[in-house]
Amino acid sequence: DVAPNSAASEAGLRGTNYDEEGELVLGDLIVAVDDTPIKSQADLFAVLDKKEVGDTVTIHFIRDEEEMQKTIELRLIE
Repeated sequence: DVAPNSAASEAGLRGTNYDEEGELVLGDLIVAVDDTPIKSQADLFAVLDKKEVGDTVTIHFIRDEEEMQKTIELRLIE
């Protein structure tokens, strides 16, 4: 999920949600952080646990069958 007011949200990453008709809309699938492949939520947490607030990371993700990337600065969610 993408937390509101997070760096990921502000960078445009999309979480899974429901549309106006109640249909499930899949969000972005994170496949790597920097050069580290991500295959599970545990992989994602393991990579991010090694980072500090203020570090910059490149998130590689798939949206609508297209691989994309965004660079974000990590920060605490308020």
